[in-house]
Amino acid sequence: MTRHMQIKMALALIGLIVLIWGIRVDDPYIRWIGMGFLAASVLMRFLPKRLREGDYPKTPPPPGT
Repeated sequence: MTRHMQIKMALALIGLIVLIWGIRVDDPYIRWIGMGFLAASVLMRFLPKRLREGDYPKTPPPPGT
């Protein structure tokens, strides 16, 4: 799993936990914060590859190695 995917999963999990907590305590501000984390997780999908270069090799390995 790439570092980019780990960050996306962490943001989604935090967002889901905060959203559920906001629903349970009936606080709209906490719910909005949870939705913000979930939105950040989804928006990370559109990051250009140049911002996540560490997750992908720049050149393919030579054949035979």
